[in-house]
Amino acid sequence: MELYQKELSVLNTLSHFTVKVKGVDKTYDAKKTLLYPMLNPKEATATLRLSVDNKDELLKPGMYAKVHAMAKMHSRLVIPRTAAMRKNGTWYTFLATDFKGEYEPLEIKVQPLDNKYFEVLSGLHKGDTIVNNALFMMDSDAQINSIY
Repeated sequence: MELYQKELSVLNTLSHFTVKVKGVDKTYDAKKTLLYPMLNPKEATATLRLSVDNKDELLKPGMYAKVHAMAKMHSRLVIPRTAAMRKNGTWYTFLATDFKGEYEPLEIKVQPLDNKYFEVLSGLHKGDTIVNNALFMMDSDAQINSIY
C-alpha cells in the first residue's frame, strides 16, 4: 500500500484494514506489518506492507487492490452547529435550566468536526439539554435580562 507523506501522521490511529481486489468477490482483512523507512522521492509516498490471509490463493502478485482503513474508535460529545453561537470571540450554547422554558447561556469550547457538527471540548456534559435553533432569540432574551 502506498501512502502520501501527509497521510503518515494518522497512520498510528489506523487499526483495521480491508482489501478489495477487482475480479475477486472476497473482501480480505489485513494487518499492518511494516512501514518502509524510505519515501519514494518522485511521488513522496511511503510503502506500508499489509499482511493478508491468501489461503484460497485468489490473490496474485501484481494485482491492484483498494484498501480501506479504519481508525480506532473513541467517543466524542458533538452538537449541531446550529446549537452554538459565537459572541465576542467566545462560543456559547443555551442550557435548559431546572425551570421549564428557561435557558441560560453557557460558555463552551468547540472545534469543527464537519460542516454540520462541532466537537465539544469543554463546557457541556453528556445528557445536558441545549437549544438547537433560534439562538438569536435566546441571546436577545439573555441580554435584556442581563444574564451575560
